[in-house]
Amino acid sequence: MEEEKCEICGRYALLKEAIVDGSQIKICPLCVVSHDAIVIEKPTDEQIANIHRPIYAKEIQKMREEARKRERAWNFGRIVKEAREKSGMTQKELAEAVAEPEKTISRLEMGYPQSEGLIVKLKQFLRTRLRRPSEIPDETEEKQGLDFKSKELKISDIKKLEDEKK
Repeated sequence: MEEEKCEICGRYALLKEAIVDGSQIKICPLCVVSHDAIVIEKPTDEQIANIHRPIYAKEIQKMREEARKRERAWNFGRIVKEAREKSGMTQKELAEAVAEPEKTISRLEMGYPQSEGLIVKLKQFLRTRLRRPSEIPDETEEKQGLDFKSKELKISDIKKLEDEKK
């Protein structure tokens, strides 16, 4: 970059594009400060290439993943509610049957994500599919003998049952 003449004071310097009194002009750094100018910062081609694309792609991917999670949570809740109502149970009765707080069942039915252990308990108790077949195969549904009253069910228990299947 080469030094140019400031449009306000006439000094030669590396100028900045700025807005002063409603006009866009090229001025030196001293005039930027003394005239309370609004500097117009333009990104370089390199900044545009390196910053905007990767961030944009990552943000889109993250938004899609979050949307999928919300959709899955909502679908589980809807399926649980329909199965519960079909069996003539209240949320409180279902909660007692699977040893969970009523609030947990209510939140699940409203679409809030819940633990894997709760999903497995409800799936077996209500005898319904709460996961896509690719996520939990039908064969494991019949083999898993879980105690619905247990509050000690952990993800590791589910993994052990999956390993037994293999």
